[in-house]
Amino acid sequence: TVNPNLTRRHPQTVPPTEQMLQSLHNLRISTEQALLFASDVLVHDIVLSREFF
Repeated sequence: TVNPNLTRRHPQTVPPTEQMLQSLHNLRISTEQALLFASDVLVHDIVLSREFF
């Protein structure tokens, strides 16, 4: 039997597994963007320090 509270809370929208996969996908994208940004900053710092020393 299905819990009526669950069906009331999720009125046939996206299944929970789909929502989980979507949020995981978004998290992966934002993590990649953060890593790209961090590596850009690191490369920039290394280039600057090479110019100074």
